Amino acid sequence: RDQERDLHRLGAEGMVIFTALHMLRTFLTGSYKKERSFTWLTGVVLLLLTLLLSFSGYLLPWDQLAYWAVTIGTSMVEAAPIFGNQANLLLRGAPDISANGLLRFYLLHVVLTPLLAILVISIHYYKVSREHSISLPASIEEGDVPPQIKKEATQRVDMLPDLFTHEIFLTAAGILILVL
Repeated sequence: RDQERDLHRLGAEGMVIFTALHMLRTFLTGSYKKERSFTWLTGVVLLLLTLLLSFSGYLLPWDQLAYWAVTIGTSMVEAAPIFGNQANLLLRGAPDISANGLLRFYLLHVVLTPLLAILVISIHYYKVSREHSISLPASIEEGDVPPQIKKEATQRVDMLPDLFTHEIFLTAAGILILVL
């Protein structure tokens, strides 16, 4: 049981790290410009959902660290102007931290946030795969390069089987590394 929990925790930490690295690469390569700005926005929402999943999962062991993390996290929400008190009460389930708050964070972690993430991932993936493809280096997208080089760089990669099998391979390799 502890090994499963450790794999889940390592996978979650990896998800946060890779999401942040992906956002950093997207920012540094300027892939958020022009027609990709909505895709960038969905990526930012996915980063926030990833952080919410990480935070809510951190609380679920309900030990002393989790108790103080809930205390600090909900106090930060309470400090928000206008709706802070209501949001704090909604998250905690009561004025004080109790089992109601744990249940709410559990439902947030297991039901609500994953459903929202699936919806936003679907939109994000659709925008990338069907509308504008993966961004190229700025020297190719924005620069003056010979037509042959630009044609080779913009050659379409089919979702099935090429991209799908590549992603399955990378996922399997990542899981193997985690298990080892």
